[in-house]
Amino acid sequence: MPKDEEKKSEQKEGEPPMVELAPASQDDAGKVGEVLEETLTSANEKEKKIALEFYFSSHLRADDMDIKQLEKKIKDADVIFVEGLGYNQNVVNHLNALSEAKKPKPSPKDQNHWEALEVAIWDANKPIFIADVPAGEEEDKLLAMEKEHEDLGGQAMKSFYNGNYAEAIDLVRQSLAVKAKWNQVREKIIREEIEQKVEVLKVSEDPRLKDKEAIKVLITYGSFHQNLARDLRREGHNVRTTNAYGVSIFPIQQQVERLGSIGKPVEDFDYARVLLDNIFRDRIFHSIDNNSDNQLKEGSTDKIYLMANKLIEEFSEPDIKELCRLLGEQEGVNKTTALNKFMNTKLDKYFHGAGWIPDQQEEMKRILGNLSNLWEKN
Repeated sequence: MPKDEEKKSEQKEGEPPMVELAPASQDDAGKVGEVLEETLTSANEKEKKIALEFYFSSHLRADDMDIKQLEKKIKDADVIFVEGLGYNQNVVNHLNALSEAKKPKPSPKDQNHWEALEVAIWDANKPIFIADVPAGEEEDKLLAMEKEHEDLGGQAMKSFYNGNYAEAIDLVRQSLAVKAKWNQVREKIIREEIEQKVEVLKVSEDPRLKDKEAIKVLITYGSFHQNLARDLRREGHNVRTTNAYGVSIFPIQQQVERLGSIGKPVEDFDYARVLLDNIFRDRIFHSIDNNSDNQLKEGSTDKIYLMANKLIEEFSEPDIKELCRLLGEQEGVNKTTALNKFMNTKLDKYFHGAGWIPDQQEEMKRILGNLSNLWEKN
């Protein structure tokens, strides 16, 4: 059958006649390409440029964030991202209501990190996002990992007090391996959350943002998560960082956790220092909680970390092994007596000695002097 008659036979009765389109010329194809390129270019030009600034701090106490500096950062930013493991939309709505002054200005009661953040964002009139692991299945997995980490850590301390040094070291190793995995899982989700929210901001129609060609995002996060800034920068994002007090101070345990999270080698002595870190920080916080005049009740938690770190530097691995042996030889309250005696012998000269800390940190020396009775005299 001739081709034209074949086409007629395919045409159904009542339909408009088929029209055969002539093949596009090279010139036509070029014009289509130019139009498409112009359309894509125009769309890209409409996308807002996003600059990210991480504001890192400890986050136990209100003073950890250096509120005056934070408030200046918030004033200069266009959008705020905050940390909030297990968040839901109600929490996001609450923070935005504070930002828009639709709720009264908070009156902090416990002087903790979250209350300080609420005060800082009040009446800022900036969109607030939470970039973290939301409530749900992934949060449940992280909570289970956190419990495993804490349980292993508790077993490690029990073994240490019972004189089982090698077992204690192995349990700390297991505990921190779980925490390293926990952090990797969480930070992967956080990066994805940040990148998703950045894409939303690029085409935002929020009246506060729609006329801006560039948007400055302030991201408030705990100091432990500084890898986030590095990773996002490597992925091509415009990232800068600020530390609340110029430098981040990590307790020994977090220092070792950070080594593990980036695949650096960790020695047995590092794990031993983690055990000592738990003893020191427990005693220091206990001393603070039970002393109404203690100067460490106010100020950044970094001061406590610095103090504990400096004290731990005085102990060698043989010192820690000896302490473990002495504790293992005692029962009940005698363990506390043995611990106190050992610490007093080791630290008495340290507490009252001179030149142990740089001149610019004289305040720490004064604070340490006020805590010289941290271990009861026996």
